[in-house]
Amino acid sequence: MKRSIRTLLAALMLWSATILPAMGEPSAQAEVIAVYDRSSGMVEISGRAGAAEGARVAVQVRGPQNRLDYMDQGLTGPGGTFRFRYMPAEHEPGTYRVVIGGEAAAETASASFSLAAGSAAAEELRAALSPEQPHGSGGWYVTPVTVTLQAAGVDAGAPLEYRVNQGQWQSYGAPFTLGTDGEHRIEFRHTGGEAENARLYSASVKLDTTAPVTTAQITPSADPAAEGRSPSLTIRLQAEDNLSVTRSVYRIDGGPWSDYSHPVTAAVYGSGRFEYRSFDEAGNTEEVRSLVQGAGQPAAQAPAADTPVLRLRVVTDPAILRPADGRMIPVTASVYGEHESGLHSLSLESITADVPLPEEDIEGASIGAFDPSFLLRAVPGRRYLITYTALDAAGRQVRGSVDLVVPSMPDASREPGSAPAAPMAERVEGGRIR
Repeated sequence: MKRSIRTLLAALMLWSATILPAMGEPSAQAEVIAVYDRSSGMVEISGRAGAAEGARVAVQVRGPQNRLDYMDQGLTGPGGTFRFRYMPAEHEPGTYRVVIGGEAAAETASASFSLAAGSAAAEELRAALSPEQPHGSGGWYVTPVTVTLQAAGVDAGAPLEYRVNQGQWQSYGAPFTLGTDGEHRIEFRHTGGEAENARLYSASVKLDTTAPVTTAQITPSADPAAEGRSPSLTIRLQAEDNLSVTRSVYRIDGGPWSDYSHPVTAAVYGSGRFEYRSFDEAGNTEEVRSLVQGAGQPAAQAPAADTPVLRLRVVTDPAILRPADGRMIPVTASVYGEHESGLHSLSLESITADVPLPEEDIEGASIGAFDPSFLLRAVPGRRYLITYTALDAAGRQVRGSVDLVVPSMPDASREPGSAPAAPMAERVEGGRIR
């Protein structure tokens, strides 16, 4: 671009010096003036390059050390008039020389302007924000932001204007507040000269004042394989936010918080409490919400001392961990209660195997919380033991376990038409199932 402008300027100088006089064209004089505006830091170059409208005109400015500071080209307006505006690149103090040439002018014209020391700080506008720094996560503000425009190097009372998110320009008279959630771009300028040529300043604000809202959908279900056993509940959480939801968590009966990633299924009956909440990208935290399991149903009566101990039945999906190729396989556990004594808490007690387990072979399992979903590594021949523990309505602890077996060979998965795999074993210790 610069090379083409420089070439055009040289060509125009040669044209005006030799070709036009040789052709006997009217001798149209070029005129130029250059004025530096300290309030805006801009230089305005204007004048006339011949008398024709729509003719090409080029300008070149060199600084005090004869270094090129600016060049541009354009077309003349009515009567051969032109105008260029630019801001000196380095504001080096001294005298600057301006040269213009036009295809309709008989010769080039020149002018000069001077910059005094300190001109580089001619104008400085900034937006002061309150609070000064984002107090949420990831650069987000979580309360409304007050914006104050501050000007240096501008006469007191000089007009300023601003706009938000490419909206209409507004005159600035006092600090204003951003209270609408979202990402905002504030643009502002000094309008002492012509507004369309004023230097543009900007600032950005990310605002999110609203916490997510989470709803819980409860679907009653029952163990299809065991008539008369305690019903189970499947709980699905749905979080909504005006911008973004980072994560949702839940806990049962005041236990540790667990990340929610799949529907929660448990035989929680009677007075068990399920609590949940969500977080958004800005760090807004929803107030803890809760529901009582069995709400809307008659609460289970506390059993007599001789009531049979509640038993837990644990079933996994898949029933056999395959393919046996060492990959991490998702596992979902369903826990069912037998006898109507009810559950007051339920948690994942342990995941063990017939060999020592490396930590990386289990992912996403929250021991000590009710966590029905996790990943296990399908190492050929490995046998996992997954154990859940609960308290019944009488306060007695009960455990339920299930074996989850990996085929001994990578290709040992059942082929279509072959015999089904043997049913899972159920173990019991004390009140547990075998």
